[in-house]
Amino acid sequence: MDQRRTLRRITTFRKDHENERAAFVFDDGRIVEVVVELAVSNTVPGLPGYVNFGGSKLVESPTFAGMSSTVIRDLSELNLIEKNGQTWARFSDMLYSPATAASPLNVEQKSVTIGTDGYNEWLKAGQDVVLDVKKPSGDRVLVFSPDGSTIYDSVLDSGKVFVPAGSLIELGGSTGHVFTVTATTPPPAK
Repeated sequence: MDQRRTLRRITTFRKDHENERAAFVFDDGRIVEVVVELAVSNTVPGLPGYVNFGGSKLVESPTFAGMSSTVIRDLSELNLIEKNGQTWARFSDMLYSPATAASPLNVEQKSVTIGTDGYNEWLKAGQDVVLDVKKPSGDRVLVFSPDGSTIYDSVLDSGKVFVPAGSLIELGGSTGHVFTVTATTPPPAK
């Protein structure tokens, strides 16, 4: 392995991806009940050559970080792959896309279709909106606030939801399923 190239990649990873939010995408389109989260990548303070993404990983090449310990939490690998001109992260059986890949959502109505790859679709609110989503039965809608906390989950919630600017909206379903997304201007504050 070319140590200089690896160290350059570590620096690039740190510079380009430090604290960048990554959006959760199911690998094969399945909806599986798991703890849904946004992942944040960062370096491990005091440990050059390591990255924290679902536990600490030892950077072994420009596109791979492997297991760094025998702690169960850290028994996973991280692979960086190029997809659609962007760097995505494959972690265990999950695929993460950069939050910057989310389609913008402003005041509008649009149809969003789960593509042939079966990946969940992501939107990012460009302004405060009231969101109303019509979805196929059994599919799922999640809304994550700008700080990453879940503010809406169609498994538990129903109806319209206020979505602050910068929030991420996840639409999960089977290939070909169509979601009707309506975003309207919130009423003025009283």
